Amino acid sequence: MSATVVAQRTVDWVAAGETRSARGGGAPRRATVWIAEHEPLAVLALAPLLLAARPEALALLSAAALPLLWLLVARVRGDAAVTGFDPPLLWFLLLLPLPLLPVVDGGPALPRLLGLLLGIALLRALARGLPSRRALGWAGRAFSTATAGVALAGLVFTDWIAGKLLPLEPLYARLPRVALVSLPHSRAGGIHPNEIAGALALLLPIAVAAALAERGRASVRLLPWAGAGFGLLVLVLTQSRMGYLGALCGLAALLLGWLATRGQPWSAALALASLPGLLTASGLLARRLLAGGPISGRGEALDTLAARLELWDRSLAILQDFPLTGTGLGQLSGLLHTVYVPFLIPPGTWVPHAHNEVLQVWLDLGVPAGSAYFVLLGLGVLRLVQTALRGPADHRLLALGCLGGLLGFQVFGLADAIAPGARPAVLIWAVLGYAEALWRASGQRPLDMRPRG
Repeated sequence: MSATVVAQRTVDWVAAGETRSARGGGAPRRATVWIAEHEPLAVLALAPLLLAARPEALALLSAAALPLLWLLVARVRGDAAVTGFDPPLLWFLLLLPLPLLPVVDGGPALPRLLGLLLGIALLRALARGLPSRRALGWAGRAFSTATAGVALAGLVFTDWIAGKLLPLEPLYARLPRVALVSLPHSRAGGIHPNEIAGALALLLPIAVAAALAERGRASVRLLPWAGAGFGLLVLVLTQSRMGYLGALCGLAALLLGWLATRGQPWSAALALASLPGLLTASGLLARRLLAGGPISGRGEALDTLAARLELWDRSLAILQDFPLTGTGLGQLSGLLHTVYVPFLIPPGTWVPHAHNEVLQVWLDLGVPAGSAYFVLLGLGVLRLVQTALRGPADHRLLALGCLGGLLGFQVFGLADAIAPGARPAVLIWAVLGYAEALWRASGQRPLDMRPRG
């Protein structure tokens, strides 16, 4: 019996139990129905709490997110409560306790755990809460707004790095600076510019696709373009080489897909003609990354190719020794300096992640839960490809934007990373939920959850 059939039967068995327990009505069922009907608003209201680092705010987020997760198996509204992501989501949740076993420092672990829970709730809220084409259009504008919001947060809270690629020191001195003194494991309380760059590499193609798909008044059409332009400006300020490369690949994929779907001969010719330029620009950026030395002014050893190669070697050794649990959520730095001591990274240097997205997912979650995460990601890509091939014109464009965003993020993750459960990582779950909503609204058949045989 395949794993997919087992997952489907497990979800159906749990859902049948929930249905039987709900027949009698009562306050729990009424509360669950109310949450199901207001799930998108409830999750969006909880999202700002993720930015707080105080224990009481994190505890409140945890207590509020658990009822939303219960909706994963509480089919109080029939088939409308089921999404195609539910079987792998159930496996992911069942495996999630494994990476909690080796946790010794709850400081970085608890926010990442709550970030994962909030991301799952956000995925299902968007997947089931965007039933109409108008709602999907507003969601596209929301991604444009999120791009501007991330850019604004980067402009105000980022700990800028001087002397990296561009001579931007005079501009940095004039920018407003607000220190997030409660932000754990950060220099001077600021956000690392690479973190902002990774989020923008994901969001920029979606914001551009939303701007291209906008059919409102001229003033309304201008807003998504303004958000995308602001995000591109802040991306340049980050001086993140992998952010540049990821955004370039994501936007190029959106452009090529958009031209290919227009059905005109000149569009295909232009798409083919743009490939040499894309490959040349990508090669120059990759060469600059490989030749990059330590950053002047801060001397971060992690920014050298040799240090990252050593870090990847240590990460693979950790995975060989702890394949089931990984390091535990947010435990890489402590384990690295105590057991797998590197030579090129000075003692006491905080190592937030493995500077590779695939490695970091497996390190934080372990191979079983990390593989379930990548199954979710692959299912989202499949949904987007199907929508881009067979959906309406505006849905095809938005699906191409999401595909470009996911591609840009994975390219960024070749030599950098945003750890699972970190604040910007919630955006990945939002894109997956949006992919399911687009797929459903494009007339695709929902997943059949009934047992077979």
